[in-house]
Amino acid sequence: MTGSSTLLGASMLSTLPTMANSALTKSQNVVVNSDRADHIVPILTGNEFDLYVSEKMITVNGKSSMATLINDSLPAPTLKMQEGDTVTIRVHNQLNESTSIHWHGLLVPFEMDGVPGISFDGIPAGSTFTYKFKLTQSGTYWYHSHTGFQEQTGMRGAIVIEPKGRERYPIEEDHVILLSDWTHRDPHNLLKLLKQRADFDNYHLPDFKNCYLILQQRI
Repeated sequence: MTGSSTLLGASMLSTLPTMANSALTKSQNVVVNSDRADHIVPILTGNEFDLYVSEKMITVNGKSSMATLINDSLPAPTLKMQEGDTVTIRVHNQLNESTSIHWHGLLVPFEMDGVPGISFDGIPAGSTFTYKFKLTQSGTYWYHSHTGFQEQTGMRGAIVIEPKGRERYPIEEDHVILLSDWTHRDPHNLLKLLKQRADFDNYHLPDFKNCYLILQQRI
């Protein structure tokens, strides 16, 4: 687990697309420690966003591996929007492969849904795709890649849509906690192992001999 992340207001970070995470070290290596609460995730606000997708080396709990990041942040920046606004989100693919972003839970036109092979063709390497849709709801949602294992390697973030009217229960400040599993294994190899061995990472397989004896006792 990467642990919970403390979110601080940082709308000005949208003007620094290649260094959007204040948690970056001088070597531009994202460091996440699950036992510390000082990892800052950017909050981008407004109705226009530029998201840069790239691969970077990260360190999670002292161990390094390659990750798929948005604006050099793990998790990806929190996008804060306003119900009723029409938002424009430009996704710049700096990877050597195709990518995509799906807006999980949002009601959007089908061509803006971001699922390759169903609603659009994906975002080719070295290109930019512009998502544009009107926000017809409010609440907390999330966004993530729908390409390969990019979500599993870090390409996911939160969305906060403020209601058009007053909050039902006004508060001074809110925080988003995004929890996810993390593995330093290559997700392709991990899936292969899971497909080949039912007991891989499964420490609670049923003991069929004992189950049979218990069943016999009940009959």
